[in-house]
Amino acid sequence: RVMSSRGRGIANATVVMTFQEGTNRTARTNSFGYYRFDDVEVGQIVILNVKSKSSSFAATPLNVGDEITGFDLWAVD
Repeated sequence: RVMSSRGRGIANATVVMTFQEGTNRTARTNSFGYYRFDDVEVGQIVILNVKSKSSSFAATPLNVGDEITGFDLWAVD
């Protein structure tokens, strides 16, 4: 979920997943800030970046070990 610094989901944010070889995949958040990436190969380290009009986010590395649920990305402002 993409979250504001106050703990609310951010709608229509773009989450960009960058793989080690440099390719990207994108997902858009729904009205509650939820996003989803399907079919990500286990054993990779990816970088998640969020683009939002209302908030700023730090790039977040993620080690993909298995199906990941409940991974929140928090605004830094």
